[in-house]
Amino acid sequence: MYGPFSIDGSHEMNIMKQYKRRDEAVSPVIGVILMVAITVILAAVVGAFVFGMGTDVQGAKIVQITPKMNSTGGVSFMIMGGANLNSLEEVTWKLATDPDSEGILFNASAGSGNTVPAVGAVASIGDSDDGYETGTGYKGKEIIVIGTFSDGLEQVLLKKQF
Repeated sequence: MYGPFSIDGSHEMNIMKQYKRRDEAVSPVIGVILMVAITVILAAVVGAFVFGMGTDVQGAKIVQITPKMNSTGGVSFMIMGGANLNSLEEVTWKLATDPDSEGILFNASAGSGNTVPAVGAVASIGDSDDGYETGTGYKGKEIIVIGTFSDGLEQVLLKKQF
């Protein structure tokens, strides 16, 4: 006999007997981790339905407002349209750094010229509104435009720094 194999194959059979065949696809540890993960996910889904977290979710309203700064430092806003324009009741503005500086751009129930909804309606805030920085206007200021809808939802329609 020269080397690990014999002519009659007896030595080869002894080598094959030393290896045990395992039919397991994954180790038991990985199986347990997968089962725990599945259980946690199922518990979260059931908990969301039980506690009502999946209900009464409102989608975002779609209204487009375009801003434009004029030569005196005031800002004009034009309503361009949108799927939810008919339910828009009021549009207000405020400065991001000064919440006391808010004002009404459009109001459907005010009976004034600034009523919504109307595509092409224009409203302005000038450099003299609220006595705010006469002469420099709103240049460099961040203005937030908020829409109030007929279902009571308030949503930021525009946030822009001029």
